[in-house]
Amino acid sequence: MNTLNFQPEVHARITELVSGIKKGSEHPFVTFIVTDKSLHLIGGATEKLIMTTLDRASDCTLDNAAFSFSATAFANLWLCQTNHIDQKETISLQLRHDNQQDGVVLEGRTELNSFRYALAQPACEHHLAFFDSVMTHPKQIIETKQALAICQLANTCTPFSVFEVNKDSNRVQIERDNDIIPFALPKGMNIDIDMALTPEAKHSLESIAQTTQSETLSVYIDDEQAMFSDGEQVYCHSLAPLRAYRERQQQHFELEAKVVIDVHEFKAERDNFQKIEEIKKTNQALLYLTPESMYFASLAPKVGALMALTTKSIITSQEQLYSVNLNALSNVRIKDITSADQVKMTVLRSAQGELKLGFHNDEDGKHPYYSVPLERALPLLPELKRLIDISQLLSEKPEQNDLFGFDDV
Repeated sequence: MNTLNFQPEVHARITELVSGIKKGSEHPFVTFIVTDKSLHLIGGATEKLIMTTLDRASDCTLDNAAFSFSATAFANLWLCQTNHIDQKETISLQLRHDNQQDGVVLEGRTELNSFRYALAQPACEHHLAFFDSVMTHPKQIIETKQALAICQLANTCTPFSVFEVNKDSNRVQIERDNDIIPFALPKGMNIDIDMALTPEAKHSLESIAQTTQSETLSVYIDDEQAMFSDGEQVYCHSLAPLRAYRERQQQHFELEAKVVIDVHEFKAERDNFQKIEEIKKTNQALLYLTPESMYFASLAPKVGALMALTTKSIITSQEQLYSVNLNALSNVRIKDITSADQVKMTVLRSAQGELKLGFHNDEDGKHPYYSVPLERALPLLPELKRLIDISQLLSEKPEQNDLFGFDDV
């Protein structure tokens, strides 16, 4: 029997590994790889594998081998050690060869003294391929403080689906809203590595850079995966979004209109539209812009709504009427864009004539933080103007006499 002693300093690493395990995973295993000097544990989500490396005990009698255990069984056994983890106590599990089962068995007890076991299965091929990549791919070395600086720069460019830095051009570019947006590298910042990251990969790089004691990290990145390691923990992320990113060209949008509106008023009316069943089913909202005013409306067959929005400024050369998907508009999380009482919206037109409604935060006035597609809706303009006239007549109508006889009450 071989005892695996997990000392307090490795608890966080094992907890992070098992926290990524989900029911129904494509590769539902935790894989143990025993080598001459080390014990490697591999697990986590298929698209975000983690490998942690432990020193092999001097009295370990296991042959060099690789085998896998049920991921959820191992995760539950580990997560049922909460008191030991909180008290920073050594957690001990046993590995033994069972002659009747003709295989290795992992055994342990929970803090409630429940006995658990799991029989080893053939090593997961996906995990073995990952291990081979870790051991054989050439890696670049980057200072930990530079990795942190790159992550901090990425944080200033959110939201993005891809963030890329290039050491030769000293440029940064991101993918946002299916567009490529370039930035100059901040003055005085030098980088020694080319790097393209998804938000998830950036998070892992930032996490390992913030927690490691190592002054350097090893990095391997291609268009399929990103791997980061401090020598004890390895993170691997799928970079599948890079395939489409590499094929995408930067689009050039022209400004067709710009308006600054009251956030709370717009958001409240947008939410009200969703509460009217007929409007919700129609799933269409209208934005009407003139050099003097802006209206937010919806025209369903049997019901309608119209609001003149409070604006701080409007820039448009002529009147325009746009149609926007109400559900898409409702999915815009305005509170993530700005905490101010006003928000800048732009209508942007591509060279191909595609339109989008951009929402801007305070930090980046040029590129939208978020956008939704727009379509022109000029055929609806006569009906909308008729509704505007009716609404203005109603607001200008003199006060009515008492129709119900309550004046005497």
